[in-house]
Order: sequence, then structure tokens, then C-alpha cells
Amino acid sequence: MPVAPQDSFASVRHLEVTELDDSDIVQQEKRLQAVFQEAKAGADVAMHGYVVRSRFPLVGPWIAWIRRNLTSHLREPYLDPIIARQVAFNESLVKWAERAMSVWRVQRSGDAAHLNERIDKLEGELEELRRQLNDRNHGEGQGE
Repeated sequence: MPVAPQDSFASVRHLEVTELDDSDIVQQEKRLQAVFQEAKAGADVAMHGYVVRSRFPLVGPWIAWIRRNLTSHLREPYLDPIIARQVAFNESLVKWAERAMSVWRVQRSGDAAHLNERIDKLEGELEELRRQLNDRNHGEGQGE
């Protein structure tokens, strides 16, 4: 079922780019997943199930037949290819955004691993400095 333009990607409006802590990042990731699901659902803008009908009791089938035949001359050579290209573009855009999100996740996890290594190294250096300070303080106390 096609999505009305004003309803498409409604949750995008709620995404904010700010400095985030880990819990905020997880929450933003969940919201982005919802946006991707909306985008996937709205990517196919073609109205596949549309059937031309008329609500007039006696002449309705005849009106529908005329409408089908008149619009098929425009639809087949012009509208169908345009809609197919739009659907392909929308789907590729959703795939690209999902890949970008996945690269961001990998980078973020790599950054976290790098930061943990850096923290471990700095904690080791701090411990060494404390040991040296302790040795110096004990050494000065013995020399007096």
C-alpha cells in the first residue's frame, strides 16, 4: 500500500544530531532502525494493486474500460518506466543508508576498542608514576 507523502519518514523529524552518551546512541540507533523500516516500506511507490473502477451502477464497467484504455497509452511508455526508476532509486538509497549505518557501527565499535586500549595504557602509565612517586617518597624518608 503506498504511503502518503506527508506520512513518509515521519520519525526522521525526531532524530537529532548531538553529542550522545552510550545509552543515547543505542536509543538513536533504534530510532534509525525504525526509520529504515519506514524507508523500506515506502521505497516502492508503485501502486501495484490499483484497479480502475467506477461507482456508477449501469455505466461503471464501461467508464472503467475507457479509463483503462485511455490511461494505458500514457502509463505504459511514460509513467511505468519513471515509476520503476523511482522505485529502484528509493531502494538503492535505503540500501546505501543501511550500509552507512553499518559502517558507522563498525567504526564506533573500533573507536571504543581503541579508546579502551588507550585507557589501559594510560592507567598503566599512571600506576607506574604512582610507584615512582612512592619510591621517591620512601627513598627521601630513608636518607634523612
